[in-house]
Amino acid sequence: MTILNVNDIKEFKEQPTVYHNSYILMSWLCYDLNKQRENIANELGIKPDEVDENSLTLNIGCKNKINKKVIDVEFYFDISIITNFFYNSKREINYKCNFQYIRFKENVSIQSIIFNEEIYFSNINSSGDFYFRNNEFKNNCYFDDIILNKNSYFNGCIFYKQININPFYLNCIDFSNLKPKYGLYISCLTKIHKLYFNNVNINTKIDFYNIEVEEADFKGSVINGGLINPVNFKVHKFANRESALFLKNEAYARNNAIDALQYKAKEIECHKDDLMKSSKDIIQNKEYSFNKKIKKLYKIVGDIASIYLSSFYSDNGQNWVKALLMTIFITIICFNVFYIPDLTQSNIMVFYYKNWFSELIKYFIPTDYSLIIKYAASKLNLFLKIFGVLVYFLGKILFWYGSVQTVQAFRKFAKGA
Repeated sequence: MTILNVNDIKEFKEQPTVYHNSYILMSWLCYDLNKQRENIANELGIKPDEVDENSLTLNIGCKNKINKKVIDVEFYFDISIITNFFYNSKREINYKCNFQYIRFKENVSIQSIIFNEEIYFSNINSSGDFYFRNNEFKNNCYFDDIILNKNSYFNGCIFYKQININPFYLNCIDFSNLKPKYGLYISCLTKIHKLYFNNVNINTKIDFYNIEVEEADFKGSVINGGLINPVNFKVHKFANRESALFLKNEAYARNNAIDALQYKAKEIECHKDDLMKSSKDIIQNKEYSFNKKIKKLYKIVGDIASIYLSSFYSDNGQNWVKALLMTIFITIICFNVFYIPDLTQSNIMVFYYKNWFSELIKYFIPTDYSLIIKYAASKLNLFLKIFGVLVYFLGKILFWYGSVQTVQAFRKFAKGA
C-alpha cells in the first residue's frame, strides 16, 4: 500500500465530472482516500495511517449518493494505473471499488486483478470494448444497469460469492472459462448478438433470466454438481451442435421436456449445417476419387434430405398443425398432377373432373389402389403413364411420411416420446 503524503495531494472542492486523463483521476482518488481516512480516524480516535484499507472506497464513479452525476472518462481506462500507484504493481486491491454512473468513451481494461472487497458496477455506459478478464473476486460483486455497446469479455473470472448481472444491454459477451463458486444470475433487457459460455465447469446454480440471444456457444462447458436454470431464455441460433446438445441434456435432466424439445430442434439444425459442411469438404477434396466421393456422400445426402423434410413438414417435430396441413396440401398436389388427363388426346370427356373429389378421398386411403389399376389399363401416352405412376406413389409415400410426422409432433409432450 502507498502511504500518501498530505503535502502532495491536490485539493478538490468536489468530484470531477470529467476525467480527461489518468492524472486527473489519480489526483482525485488520492484526495478522496485521504479525506475518507481522516474522517474515519476522527470517528474512531485513531491515527489516519491506522485506518484499514478495507474501510475505504475507490470512488472512481460518482461518490454522491443523493445528487448522482454521470462522470465521463475520456481516456482508455486501465485499472493497472491504480494498482501500479497504490500497490507497486501488485495485482491486488484491498479497497472497496465504486464504478457507478460512469460513461466510458474509450475501451475499458479491468484484467487479472484480485478484488478482496466489494465492487459495484451500476449505470455504466461503455462506448468501447469492455475487458473484464481473469479477475478474482473474494467478496460480493454487483452489476446493474450496464450498457456495453461493443464486445465485452468476462472470461476466466473467479467469483467466490454470488454475482448478479442485471440488467445488461449488450452486443457480444464472452463468459468463457468462467469460475463461479457460489452462483451466477444474468439478465439482459436487449438482444445479445453473441453469447460465449465456453469451457465453464458448472458446480453452482447459473440463472439466465429474460435473455434473447442471436447466437450462443456453450461448447466445452460441463455440469459438475451444478445446474443451469434458463427462464425466458431464447436462442435463435447455436454456434455448434455441442451447445444445443448441452442445454438439451440439462433440460432433460430437470424433466423440462418443453425446453428440451426446442433445443433438440436446434440441435438437428446444427447437425444439418455440419453435414452440409462435410459434404462440401468431400466434394472439394481433390485427393478423393469419384467413386470414393459417392460412397461418402450418399449417406450424408440422405441425412440432409431427411432433416430438410422434417423441418419442412413439422419444424423438426415441433408443430403438428403444420405437419397435418402440409401432409394434406402436398398429397392434394401430387393427386392433381397425377389426375391431369392426357391433353394430347382430343376425346377428353367433358365431365372428366366430376369424380375428382371421390377419387381424392380414395387416394387418402392408404390401402386403396383402385385408381392406379384403372390408370395402368388406360391408353394414355406411355411417357405420361410412367410419369403418372411415379407421381401417384410419390404422393402415397409423402402421405405416409407426413402422417408419421404429424403423430410424432402431436405426441411430443407424451411421456417417453
